[in-house]
Amino acid sequence: MQLKLTKEDKQLFQLIKDKIDKDFSKDFTVQELAREFHLTESKLRYGFMQMFSIGILQYRTKKRLEYFLTLLQSEIG
Repeated sequence: MQLKLTKEDKQLFQLIKDKIDKDFSKDFTVQELAREFHLTESKLRYGFMQMFSIGILQYRTKKRLEYFLTLLQSEIG
């Protein structure tokens, strides 16, 4: 599904990504994020995927793994 994203939509999705970057340890749901940013769950899922080529929860998992890898490397090094 291809959405037509406005400039405002793109700014909003960037804010959502920034929130995940900052709060990746929190267990928020797509529904909670959609409510917080006044989007439908569908628009949040498809828009995020369209902009960043990764699902929203997959992105959060990726951020968590990157953080834990950094912790492991600092313990080893």
